[in-house]
Amino acid sequence: MIIVEGMVVGLLSWLFGALISAPTSMVLANAVIQAVFESQATYQYSYLGLLIWLVIVMLIAVLASLAPARNATRLRVREVLDYE
Repeated sequence: MIIVEGMVVGLLSWLFGALISAPTSMVLANAVIQAVFESQATYQYSYLGLLIWLVIVMLIAVLASLAPARNATRLRVREVLDYE
């Protein structure tokens, strides 16, 4: 359950990052190209890069969730109920 929660948080962060990155990167790329080269550039969003970033984020989310999940499996029911 803890690993799934970590994956959901990772997926949501990737989704929000992907939604924000598309328009932001277009504006920043055009600004840099205009300032450095004084010309317009054609902008292409890399969907392969987006997919690779999803795999990396999910891998990090799983790895980050392993230690808390391991610690949770060592607790007894009484300790869990006493904590909450």
